[in-house]
Amino acid sequence: MVLIIAATGGLLFAFIVFFIVYFRLIRKKRFELLDWFLLSLGTFNGIGFGFVLWATYAGKNSYNWTPWIIKYDDWASFTYLLMNILLLISVIFGWNLTNMLINNFKLFQHKQKKDLSVARKDTIRKMLFIAYLMFVTSVVSYWLYTKAYGGFIGIFKYSTAIRAGVFYVENPFSFLQIFGSFSFFSSFIFFGILIDKKIKKKNSLILFIAFILSFIFSLYVLFTWVGRVSLAVYVLTFFLGYILYNHKNIFGFLSKLIFFPFISLFLVIISDKVLKRSSDDGGILNFLTKELSFPFASYIVHISAQDYRWFKDLLVSPIYILPQRVWGQLVDTASDINTIYIIGARKGELGVTGSIPVDMLSFSIIEGSVVGVLLIGIFWGALLLIVERFISNIPIKGVMFIIYANIVLNVAILNLLYGDPQHLINRNFHMIIGVFLMVFFLKISFTINHMNSRTYPFINDNCCKTGVKTRDHV
Repeated sequence: MVLIIAATGGLLFAFIVFFIVYFRLIRKKRFELLDWFLLSLGTFNGIGFGFVLWATYAGKNSYNWTPWIIKYDDWASFTYLLMNILLLISVIFGWNLTNMLINNFKLFQHKQKKDLSVARKDTIRKMLFIAYLMFVTSVVSYWLYTKAYGGFIGIFKYSTAIRAGVFYVENPFSFLQIFGSFSFFSSFIFFGILIDKKIKKKNSLILFIAFILSFIFSLYVLFTWVGRVSLAVYVLTFFLGYILYNHKNIFGFLSKLIFFPFISLFLVIISDKVLKRSSDDGGILNFLTKELSFPFASYIVHISAQDYRWFKDLLVSPIYILPQRVWGQLVDTASDINTIYIIGARKGELGVTGSIPVDMLSFSIIEGSVVGVLLIGIFWGALLLIVERFISNIPIKGVMFIIYANIVLNVAILNLLYGDPQHLINRNFHMIIGVFLMVFFLKISFTINHMNSRTYPFINDNCCKTGVKTRDHV
């Protein structure tokens, strides 16, 4: 009976979610961050739920996850689906409530500059300055960080052990590791300017070389991090951003989007093989079952534990922007707690070589049970809308689409699976700092008057019009 509830209920939930996305798409003629999140919710927590339970009972799961998944009975499966419905409703409510407040009270307005041509050229120069600055900072920081491990090449010998938390060396520059991700943001800017048809590139060769160098160095950093998903997300950002920029009608976009999940899965599997993260102990069904089990294991653990943190993780989340050595001994993250419950110790203790990420639904349960799901959902819906409004104001459309694509993948989609605020900040550190520099140098701010189809990074006939008739030169 449990498999019937999980499979049928999961498919029904996914159908409802996908219908909501379809309804919004017909009405708005564009995808928004909310829609990307809903697609993730329906796919992973709907279809994925039934798939993992079925595959586990079919013997496709690993011995690490099977004991937790088989704890689902009829009632647990039913309540899991109910909690997802509550999360769905609360996120949509948070999005619409924030949208209403911003529009009704006309918050975050600014006046548009009169001389758009001059302003645009100045913007391009400042964006390139940010890109070069972050790329140089990335290389220098990683040079200092890797010195303790034998340099740029020597670190490969220890990268897996460093990730597992079982290799310790006195490194005063260990906090600079994450600064290697600055090259990600640099490559996004270079690529966005390269594909922008409104910009005539005088020095296109230099720009192309800068992009290639930042792209290669970004891949190098990701390989030293031994992160499968982060590597796949980085590569997929360019594919999705290019598709978003170049397709000017929703049907053309959807025809390309159909293949996107398969490309994503292919890249994750290839990344897994290249980085040698998993053993070859089964086919693709075994791989998917094992990799998708942690959210459902986390939920069944915490729905029973009833050990709530009452939003402590949200209150302390700003501290995660600082190096871990500052807060590591003071704060247990939600993923730390999750790992202790499932494995028995934190990462790096008692032979534990990895942490168990906590998904958004389980994180909400940890924070406050049903109340946690309701409030976290409202907060998340509001945050998605604020990010949506902000990113749409990046004045160079090519750059806007690439940055938007990365946020779609790293925030709207992945945060469902990796809902710990520490994970959210850590994997978006380059984006947070890069956008902050844009705010500082470009004075990007929120706007209401121009929040229409022309400013949103979505698919419609006018999406690439900026009001500037002349072509800008780089």
